[in-house]
Amino acid sequence: MMRAQTRNDVSVQIVELLRDVSTDPQLASLLTRASGREPLTEGEVTQHRHRILAMLRYFENVHYQYRQDLYDEAEYSRQEDAWHRFLTDAASVSV
Repeated sequence: MMRAQTRNDVSVQIVELLRDVSTDPQLASLLTRASGREPLTEGEVTQHRHRILAMLRYFENVHYQYRQDLYDEAEYSRQEDAWHRFLTDAASVSV
């Protein structure tokens, strides 16, 4: 029961982060331009940085749940792959 609740809570977190992009045209534009290595304004850099920090907090939570044995190896491995893709993309942003 605890494993299912934990998995659901973590899933809700990532869904909220993803929903932000689908419901906020300005954020979607910012992320598109950032991933295309287009320069961002200072305000956009701040917004993008906070988005990255939110994702890192999400990753931190997943890692904590894994250490508490609430994620199995296969699920955690998929999360690590997603982190790698996210961090690789985030590192290539032009500011």
